[in-house]
Amino acid sequence: MKVENIFICHATEDSGIAKAIKKQFDKVFDNDIKVFVSSIPGTIPPGSDWLDSILSNLKIADAFLIVLTPTSQNRLFVWFEIGFSWLRKINNKCEMYVLFANPIKGSDLPRPLDRLQATSMSSKEDLKAFFEKIAGQFKRGNKNAPNFEEIFESIPMYPEEVRDKKENNEKLKWEKPFYWRIDDEKKDGPFCQKCYDSNKKLIRLQEGGNDVWRCFSCKSTFRGPRYNPPSQQYAIHEGPRI
Repeated sequence: MKVENIFICHATEDSGIAKAIKKQFDKVFDNDIKVFVSSIPGTIPPGSDWLDSILSNLKIADAFLIVLTPTSQNRLFVWFEIGFSWLRKINNKCEMYVLFANPIKGSDLPRPLDRLQATSMSSKEDLKAFFEKIAGQFKRGNKNAPNFEEIFESIPMYPEEVRDKKENNEKLKWEKPFYWRIDDEKKDGPFCQKCYDSNKKLIRLQEGGNDVWRCFSCKSTFRGPRYNPPSQQYAIHEGPRI
């Protein structure tokens, strides 16, 4: 019986992310699929040729997963592995997947990776869709097994993200019940208080009329200072509010 294989391409500095993803694969497939992560001690046996080991696993990979971070996108050997596997993908010998970390955005992926529908490692919805897709590729697996929080916790805050968040903090202004961003005296927003306070994410609110604002990310509803309560006879239940 053929052993099926997944190859996780990553920079050594991002080994924590690769290990967390491997752990979720082992849960989904109950350790029935071999997941190659070169940075895990013992994966490449002591005294063996590490390059031969990587090449041999690239050649048999059914799925090639790229962990794209501000670190890995600048590593030549990561791009060597991507180029090797891209040719295999063209010849229908493997599937390729891109998982990217903040502050990288899906719209800014370098070529040729921008041709692939990528997955944000900061989005539960994206990760859920990714594990469903790869379970579909192998035609088995428990799609409900992954613990996305373990992936979130494995992602460090990269210098670019630290800088961006520092700049955001300096420009943010709290006006109950939401945040505004003040840039050159221009007021931008509003942004979700819950998403920023809990995850430091600036999620723009969408207006629903009557100064009622909704967050499509956390599903919270906010009432601005100009909100005019409807008369009792026309009041409707709108779900949880903040």
